[in-house]
Amino acid sequence: MIRIFNIVYMISITKSMKKEDNRTQKIGLLQFFQGELDELDMFLQEFQKIKPDWLDTTLTEYFKILTSKINPTQTSKGFPISELSQDKWKLLGAHLPKIQIIQQALLSFLHLENFSLAGKEFLDRDDFLVVPFGDYIRCAYYHVYYFFHALMNLQGKEMAYAITRQIAEINYTKPRPDQKKMNSVREFGEWIDGLCTRTHNFISGEDDDQHFINKVVGCVWGEALQQVEDPELMYFLICYGDFFTPKAKNEHFELTRKETILQGSKMCDFCYHDTRIHQKLEHPIKEFWEKLC
Repeated sequence: MIRIFNIVYMISITKSMKKEDNRTQKIGLLQFFQGELDELDMFLQEFQKIKPDWLDTTLTEYFKILTSKINPTQTSKGFPISELSQDKWKLLGAHLPKIQIIQQALLSFLHLENFSLAGKEFLDRDDFLVVPFGDYIRCAYYHVYYFFHALMNLQGKEMAYAITRQIAEINYTKPRPDQKKMNSVREFGEWIDGLCTRTHNFISGEDDDQHFINKVVGCVWGEALQQVEDPELMYFLICYGDFFTPKAKNEHFELTRKETILQGSKMCDFCYHDTRIHQKLEHPIKEFWEKLC
């Protein structure tokens, strides 16, 4: 029960979780790098459709940024090109000499210099690392983030935000035939809770108007990724997709949210609505979230 301005809000807390602060991630490097490069090519393809004349100059700036991120003490070149599949590449294949730069930057994001593999000129297919989860997250997103950061350097912040948001929406709304549908926001919210039990500190539950509430006060994703030069740009790549996930599960589900940890807030204030019940989407006021604990 929460009382605000003499109004009583009833909320049934279903879960309160604490993230694993010392969590690590085992990474099979060949499979991981292949996935990162395939994903980058997918983003480049979408960018080319929107701004074909800007691709070459943006890539030049991108490789310049990545080169500056390579730890000078790191000598490993990653995997030989022959170990990487180009089957999904429509654009990176024209930039094969630069693939080494991307790999070296990825290894720097993983702090390879702290591991015994650092002495190898080229990595082997079975090589792996066990890294802090935050380093894994940063490595998983920095390679795409810095492409859009290159765009921002060349075309300005607002243009970079708009194009990043547009491409992110294309990615998040792609049809997924195997997507499991759900009938209630409570079912959806509890599914989201299950995905976040090891990576977030949160309180969640259903209020008396059948909204599903999730107050996140710790997020390893947001905490790791807010260290970039422009967290707002990273927001469009990571958190913006949260608005499309509910509708993928049910066309009547909607998310409202006004704050995120990635953008510098102390919390993420998720409220899930069902438009069959809630014709007007009203987000709980700030005092509600402050009293929810």
